[in-house]
Amino acid sequence: MQSILNKFRKKKDTSKISVYEDSGSINLLINTERFDFTTHASFHNAYRGRNSRSKYIIDFSKVKVMDRSALGMLLMLREQNGSNMKHIELVNCSNEILYTLSNAKFDKLFTIKPLV
Repeated sequence: MQSILNKFRKKKDTSKISVYEDSGSINLLINTERFDFTTHASFHNAYRGRNSRSKYIIDFSKVKVMDRSALGMLLMLREQNGSNMKHIELVNCSNEILYTLSNAKFDKLFTIKPLV
């Protein structure tokens, strides 16, 4: 499966997050190996001011490490989006990221797909 980077038209770049939109879905590509507090501002700016009921697809294909602050950022996005797991997909997750998400029980809160 190709990264969403190749599937969607580029709309806006922030320093560590690329944003792509396609008819009702907002696609966020995390452009760094570490998804942590240093990406907070970029991640927040990527979804701020957008339709809170949009479907979000977050591509983790470049992420190797994430910490608790990244988990908190995902929870903030989920809260803004009405706590519906069908509206947020975490895709292209490596085994390490899957392990982190599973330990935090995020598989019960989000749709999670492994790296393909």
